[in-house]
Amino acid sequence: MEENKVLFRGNIYTLHSQVILLDNEADRGFPKMRTGSESVAFGDQGVVVATVEDLNTEVIVCQGKNEPEHKLCVTGQIWVGNQGLLVGNIEASTTTNISWPKGRTLVTVYTNGIFTNATKVIFYLDYLGEN
Repeated sequence: MEENKVLFRGNIYTLHSQVILLDNEADRGFPKMRTGSESVAFGDQGVVVATVEDLNTEVIVCQGKNEPEHKLCVTGQIWVGNQGLLVGNIEASTTTNISWPKGRTLVTVYTNGIFTNATKVIFYLDYLGEN
């Protein structure tokens, strides 16, 4: 198993039951849940994950791959611009900037619960290049 580099580890207050990982230059807002029953929704520039509402949720962002104990695993691709990534909850003003290269990024999301009962979210990032 390859080594992982932890880019962020902390607690995020999850107002409106969500944690986002988003391109810092995104101008179209973050991905929206279509029906409200999804656990994860990907958009071109980010991903939103459903969590327990109004609670401090453990969030970890890593570079690399792994298979931690989890209930949910979803993989998708996003585009990141020149200013890296933003992780957290925008409405609660609990966000952190993460340095990340410009280009396509594969994001694998692991949680310890599905729908809106996750209290831990792990994002694994794998840089795919600018093309």
